Formats: sequence, structure tokens, C-alpha cells
Amino acid sequence: MLDDHHLVEIKQENAGYRKDIDGLRAVAILSVVIYHAFPDILPGGFVGVDVFFVISGFLITGIILKGLQNKSFSFSSFYARRIKRIFPALSVILIFCLLLGWQILTGDEYKKLGEHVAGGAGFVANILLWSEAGYFDRASEMKPLLHLWSLGIEEQFYIVWPLILFLGCRKHIHPLLLITSLFVTSFILSFYLTFNHQVAAFYSPLSRFWELLAGSILAYFSLTQTCSADKDTSKLNSFISVVGISLILASGLLFDKNVAFPGWRALLPVVGAGFLIMGGPSAMINRLILSNRVLVFVGLISYPLYLWHWPLLSFARIDNTGEISQALTVALVILSVVLSYLTYRFMEKPVRFSFSNKKAAPALFFLMLSVGLAGFACFQTDGIPGRFSADIQSYVLYKYDPAIDARSGSCWLEAGDRANAYASDCIDKPTRDKNLIVVWGDSFAARFFTGVRAFGGADLPIAQFTRNACPPVLDYGYDKCKEANHFIIGQIEMLKPSTVLLYAHWNGYVKTDKNHSIIQSLVPTIRKLHETGVSHVIVIGPSPLWKGSLPNLLVRDLRRNRSDQVPARTYKYFDEEVIQTEALLKKQVQNMGNVVYFSALDAMCTSSGCLTTVNGKADGLTTWDEGHFTTQGALYLAKRLDEATGVLSSGRSHSLGLK
Repeated sequence: MLDDHHLVEIKQENAGYRKDIDGLRAVAILSVVIYHAFPDILPGGFVGVDVFFVISGFLITGIILKGLQNKSFSFSSFYARRIKRIFPALSVILIFCLLLGWQILTGDEYKKLGEHVAGGAGFVANILLWSEAGYFDRASEMKPLLHLWSLGIEEQFYIVWPLILFLGCRKHIHPLLLITSLFVTSFILSFYLTFNHQVAAFYSPLSRFWELLAGSILAYFSLTQTCSADKDTSKLNSFISVVGISLILASGLLFDKNVAFPGWRALLPVVGAGFLIMGGPSAMINRLILSNRVLVFVGLISYPLYLWHWPLLSFARIDNTGEISQALTVALVILSVVLSYLTYRFMEKPVRFSFSNKKAAPALFFLMLSVGLAGFACFQTDGIPGRFSADIQSYVLYKYDPAIDARSGSCWLEAGDRANAYASDCIDKPTRDKNLIVVWGDSFAARFFTGVRAFGGADLPIAQFTRNACPPVLDYGYDKCKEANHFIIGQIEMLKPSTVLLYAHWNGYVKTDKNHSIIQSLVPTIRKLHETGVSHVIVIGPSPLWKGSLPNLLVRDLRRNRSDQVPARTYKYFDEEVIQTEALLKKQVQNMGNVVYFSALDAMCTSSGCLTTVNGKADGLTTWDEGHFTTQGALYLAKRLDEATGVLSSGRSHSLGLK
């Protein structure tokens, strides 16, 4: 993507500059920027990255093949030019992120940024992000260097591709056969992984190389065939260019972040970009649109624009707890264009065209190495907590292991685990016990279980059935979730517990389900529980949610306000959407009868705000992220539940609902 070629270098290296390719690069970067800034306008704008891949494969392979053909290819010269092209702007961005992060990021945020700076400097950002992906991974908007995943894939391609072509030439393997065979292999892998291991499909270079190889195929034909300029060919090329731009626009408008990608869907932008390159500079779209001076200019600054726009947007979202106004978004996009031009004008051009490879490449290499080591140092020192005053150090250094005392891996399962993978000790007493309480739900319920256990102690028999992203609702959610919930109903029917507690991240499901089918599906679920002989069903409503990690929000607030005291309760940073979910859920449950609705919001919040810490200290924080309870927070809610219902106390069954 991002490894574009300036006018002079292309003339020198690729025998003929094409303005339309710079225009195509502009289409790609504008798609990405619009998607990141205003996703509702172009929900599939991320396909601009795939267009960049095709362009890069076309240009780089053309340079390599021509050099091999003329017996003038030099590995040292090739990599030196890549260093001069990539390192200047990237080093500026990485240094900028470290400096700005020092000012506004909390300890663990700065630690993570340092890790990403090191990964970006080493061109393994895609591998790092792949390894991080998980249920509790930070939102993508809160990762200022998330966009470097694509640069990592390109650089990994640039490292191995010259060697592969060189060895193929030495072994007398036909270039087209070599390129095509690798293209097919990579595409098949991409297709398989997209529908079986989507994170791997997105970040793995092996499942993405086919997109660059598509450009490589075009480069081979552009060097081995002479295009005809007759009228019929001209019409065909114009038709191809129209189809090409249509495919790119269609994928940008029809796709969104929820589709399985890349897989076969990536064929649309890849083929579209290929058609536009194949059409040539005289094709109608290429000549009239892509060669426009404005688009050509945007194409020339596309690399620094890609690097600048995302960190600016991401840091703004971090500093504003995830939400920024449209006016600020527009201002940041404009700022990114200005900074991109300045980077291009005063960094890229001077370094690339005023310094020799022999002088510039080693200096840039050591600069990038130094930046990477600085990032690694931030990671190793836990985000340099000494940046903060001593009075808030306990919050800066706060760490929490969500798996602790929640029986993770045995009674708190991953989404992909077998439906019946719950361990035998998930049920305290596998035989029937009239006082048995079942905790059923998702990761929120898993963390609440710790409070129930802490309050009830060993004398309270509990069964825990919890699974990530799987609410306690029959016939709802992903396939393993549906299967698991039917298995759990079977267990409940066998165990005949006195009480079943239903709890989940209700707000998260309502947010993604405009029809609120999860709330409607509670009705048959509760009826089924009563049919199995459960005496008491308690639905625990949504608990407080914060617009970010609670410890980080408190640290940022303390630092801004120069305060040394954490507010015990606050509505600052509170996600008010929870109130709407509470109303929907409460109305649905209370209309049923024969079921108790317990409001976690009423238990955790008062007119002065929602509880942040039970003891005024960091070790008493109620949640460790946006909403999952710590054991202290879960214990507080369990006590309030017992005060309201008596369900966790001795003799609880007969007093249920009377307190």
C-alpha cells in the first residue's frame, strides 16, 4: 500500500510514469480515510488496503523482473531503496506516537503502545495484532498503530519476493508459472482461513500475499506484451476500466466490518484494481478521473496520509473516551492531509533524492532500530509509571487477572469450546440439592460468579455454566452457544436446582440487535426453566458500563484534575445506553410474572453516581475494564442481591422476594 513510487523514481525504475496509478492510489487512500473517519458513508472502505496491495505488487514486481531480465538487479540496491522509501515517514509517526502517548496515555495503554511501536519498527505489526486478538482485546479504535498491520504484510512480501524471483530465475522456473502457483496457493489458504480462522485470514501474510501477487501477474504481462493501440482495444480497455472502478465502489458500499473478509469478497477490489491497471492510462476512467491533478496529488502523499490519519483519530478517541464530534473528525482529517504533505515535501523527497543509498540506508536503519528499542523499553517498563505522580501510582500500576477465581477454562468457556465441555466440578454437588443455585450466562456472569462464591462460601452449593459471548437465552447466538445452552437446560432439568440466576452483558447484545430479539427470547427460556422444575428464576439486569477501562478512566481524570482522590461514585464516563437496555429488559421480565427482576443498576448506582471502588482504593475497584466485575465488585453486588431476595443466605429459598 503504502509503498508507492514518486514520479522521478518510477521514471527511473519502471520505464514510464503512469499518473492514473497515482490516481488509483488516491482512490484507495480516500476509501480508507473515509471508512476510518465516517464509516457510515463508506462501510466497506477498508477495501482500499486491498487496492494498495495490488498496486504494490504490480510496481515492485515490475522493478524486480526488469532488473532480472537486464541482469542488473541488486539486492542491496533494492532494499536500500525500500528503506529510503519507507523509513523516513514511518519513523516520524512512531516518534510522534511515543511523544503524544507520554502525555495522554495511562500505564497499560502506553505499555501496549510501546509494544506496537516495536512491532511497527520491526514490520511485524500484523503478527503482533494477530497474537493479541481475543475476547478481552482492546477495541480497534483505541490502538493508535493498528493500521501498521498492512505495512507489515507488504514489507514481509518485499523481503521474500525478490529472493523467490531470483531463485526461480536461477532454477529456470518460468516467472508466470511461479507467480501463478503461489497466487493460487495463497488464495486457497485465504478462502479456507476466512471461514475457519478469520483473525488468521486477516493478519497472516500467507493468506494476503495473493493480493500482491495479482499485481505481480499484471507486471509480468506488462513487461512481456505490447499493448495494441487500435480502436477496438481502446474501447475494450475503457470498458474494463469502468468495470474496475465499479467493482471497487461496489465493495466499498456493500461490505461492512461484519462480513467475512478477505476470502472471496476480496476478489472484488483486487479484480477492480487489476482491471484499472490493465486498462492502461488511455482507458476512459484512467484518463478522465484517475489522471486528474487533484487525485494524482493525493496519490503522491498517500503513504504519509495513511500513516498520519489513523493515529490522530485514535488518540482523539482515547482522550475523549471513544467518542469525538464530526467537527473534530473533519479537523483531524484536514490536519492529517497537511501533515502528510509536509512529511512528503520535507522528509520523503529530500531523503530519497538528495542522499545516496550508501549514506541514507544505514542511517535510517539505525534510526528505526533506535525507535523500536525505545518502544520496547516502554513495554518492558510497564508504560513508564514514573511519568505519574506518587499519589495515583496504585491506579497506574493496577493489574487484574480476569481468570482468577472464575474457573476459566473449565466452567467459564471460550466461544469455540465444545457445547458440553464444562468440567464435572462446575457443579458443587453433582447430585440433586434443593438449595443448589445455578449461575448461567456469559463472561459477565462468570465474573459475577466470583462474588456469589465469596459471599456464600463453601456451604452454598453453586453450579456455574458460563461461556464467552453467550447469553443465557435458548436458540440465540452462534451455533456453539445454542448447543451449549440446550446442554445446560438438560443439566438443570437433571439437577432440579432451587434457583437459577440469569445474567449477561445485556447491553452489548441489544446494541447489535436492533430487533431486541434477545429480550424477547428470554420469555421461552424462563418458561422452559419453570417446566424443568426450577422454583425461582432471577434475571439480573445490566450492570454499569463505562466508556473505557475504569482504571484508565480514573487515572486520566486524576491526572487532568490534579486530584489525589478517586470519586467513590460518578456518572462521568458512564454509558447511558445501559439505562435504555434496563428499561426494555425490566418491562419484558416484569410482564411475565413468576420471575424476579433484580436491578444491578439500582444496586450499584445512586443519584450521585455508580460505584467505582468499594473501599476508596485501587484494590477495591468494582470493574477492571468497561464492565466486567472484579471479585470485590461482584461481592458487593452479591450482597445487594441477597439483601433484596435472601437467595444466597441460609434458608434463602422460602424467603425469596420477601426482603
